[in-house]
Amino acid sequence: YQRRVRDQTNLKPTITSTAAAAAAAGDAPACVEARVQLQLSFTLASGEQRMRVVTRRVPLSADRVDCEAAMRGDVLALETLQRAAAHAHARDYKASRVALISAQRTLQRAMANGIGDELATAYLGFVQHAEKLDGFMREAETLAAVAVAPSAGAQRDDDASQSILQTKSLSLRELLAA
Repeated sequence: YQRRVRDQTNLKPTITSTAAAAAAAGDAPACVEARVQLQLSFTLASGEQRMRVVTRRVPLSADRVDCEAAMRGDVLALETLQRAAAHAHARDYKASRVALISAQRTLQRAMANGIGDELATAYLGFVQHAEKLDGFMREAETLAAVAVAPSAGAQRDDDASQSILQTKSLSLRELLAA
């Protein structure tokens, strides 16, 4: 079974004229909608080519509490861990930490507002993986500061790279099982 997927995601927010006029006047509405369209092109095992287009209307809000109530904490946690691991892999530790801290605060605020029991599971998985990633980043910074010999540093880089790559490919199931 062979599958070829091309990413042709086009995000084109569409704001109603009333919302646009209110925003131009400096009185932004609490909620507007964006139309999101995703086109998937793929080939079946038989060689037949298929295309699937999905269009959804997604509400947009300027109210943080509304956004946190509507978010999926597991998706936020997983995306942040993968993005932070990519930054760490590129040795951009500051960007990695900023992403981790921002997501952690967002998840904590949502939990404080009593939004969903599933959020607690996502939060715990997030913290477990984030601490592991942060530990590797701290170790890398320490080793770089003391200029470790190449042979010892190479082994550490192999171990850290393997862990970072695992975090970059972390699945939702693995996140929630933590």
